Amino acid sequence: MESEINEPELLNKCVRCHQSNDQLIKFTYRRVLGIQGAKFYSINYSICEKCKPYLEKGLKIEDRYVTKKLKPILAGIFLIIYIVALIIFFNSDIPFQAMFPVIGIIIGATLGSFFLILYLNRVLYKTNPENIKKYFEIRNDGIVILKDLKSGNEINRINLLPIERKIAEILPKKSHEFCPNCGSQIKTYTGFCQSCGKNLKV
Repeated sequence: MESEINEPELLNKCVRCHQSNDQLIKFTYRRVLGIQGAKFYSINYSICEKCKPYLEKGLKIEDRYVTKKLKPILAGIFLIIYIVALIIFFNSDIPFQAMFPVIGIIIGATLGSFFLILYLNRVLYKTNPENIKKYFEIRNDGIVILKDLKSGNEINRINLLPIERKIAEILPKKSHEFCPNCGSQIKTYTGFCQSCGKNLKV
């Protein structure tokens, strides 16, 4: 389940320069938070026209160094390991039992290189002047920290937990925990049992 959070302090001022005007642009920051269990939150916020290019650059940097680029890189690394292992296996007089340490060394060296590159990329991201977390940070405990653009000092904290609870109160509640017909556990609010199909609304 995903919750959409609209906090006035995030929407009525630019999260980068903290100025309020009529040209604010609404953005959505979607991520998993640890509050109320691990699930997705869409946190809406605003940014002004002047700060928009900096925000977009920061998001591209975050996307490049921290998130979506890692899976294809990791897949490529394991593909290289597989190819190198096959080449060594079919073009070597090394006994079969001795191949395992060789493959282990290749895997260890490759993964070590990967994590070293990942670490350096994260350092570069954190020290980049357009890092979005330098002025707008959402912690895993549901606290949003607004920072001063120049000094980096904390200006204000917003607790998303009470807001999220209000959203949860609006959402439909499960009418049953277990199906009265077959006894299966009902995981989501659908109005019928996923196991036997019994209508739970009547």
